[in-house]
Amino acid sequence: MSFDLQIFFPHPAFPAQEWRDMLESFRSESCEVAFEEAGAADSRGAQSCCLIADRSVISIGVCSINDAPTSCAPADTRWRASISTTMGRSGLTWWIQFAIPYQALVFFPGTTVHDCQHHLGRSVEQSSWTSPDTWREYSERTLWHTMGSNAPLIERGLFNADGTIRF
Repeated sequence: MSFDLQIFFPHPAFPAQEWRDMLESFRSESCEVAFEEAGAADSRGAQSCCLIADRSVISIGVCSINDAPTSCAPADTRWRASISTTMGRSGLTWWIQFAIPYQALVFFPGTTVHDCQHHLGRSVEQSSWTSPDTWREYSERTLWHTMGSNAPLIERGLFNADGTIRF
């Protein structure tokens, strides 16, 4: 089963270079970042990519909200980034999938993060975040309690021993 997060941008033009720079910041020995060919990018600057961390794939698609409308988006949304992983995702992959929205909330004021799975049985407002601090709190609870053994997350420096996340 896939796990999807959405980031909604109100910006008139997609902040393509800043988005790319933010995603590139996840590049490491444990994480490869691969963007689609420059010619395949949306004429308005949107460019999809994937991150491969510990042999698990994070797919990130970006499109105009007009091209892919959703009832979960705030009224002022112009762009949507979908972040998706599949079953068998590693701890690092989970962490990165939650870190990307945190970074977006920090670097792109006005964005909204939406957790599609958390939305089941809840309102759009209860499953959407506009503050890095509240997203961090939600991420800590979700990841810390979902991961099973947390020792590898602490050893990699992704979490502190007290359960606080290190974004």
